[in-house]
Amino acid sequence: MNSIQDWTAYFQELQHDPDYQYELLMIAVGEVIVDRMEALGVSRSELAERLGVKPPRVTQILAGSGNLTLRTLAHVAHALDARVVIEFKDRELGEVALDTLTWPAIAADDQAVRDGHALALAA
Repeated sequence: MNSIQDWTAYFQELQHDPDYQYELLMIAVGEVIVDRMEALGVSRSELAERLGVKPPRVTQILAGSGNLTLRTLAHVAHALDARVVIEFKDRELGEVALDTLTWPAIAADDQAVRDGHALALAA
């Protein structure tokens, strides 16, 4: 791949790959959690304590590595005094901004999300 057009075509193809979408979703989940932690002034160590896990597990969650289950996500939301909002949107309407964190996986249609009281994750 030598040109911008080649890379653009490659990324457009990836938009239809569920494994790629999974990776984007995991990154988005980590970013949403970090944003909430920063808004509350919660450190990784404090989140680990609230979850009853060791700090390396929080690092795994935030990095998108390891198995993040819906149960774990619910516990994280509870520990951050938030709730999880999951929403499915038409794939063809989404965009991926490669240089910003405006992932299609983050929804902000809910007032609680806009106010910072909910973690919004859409697939």
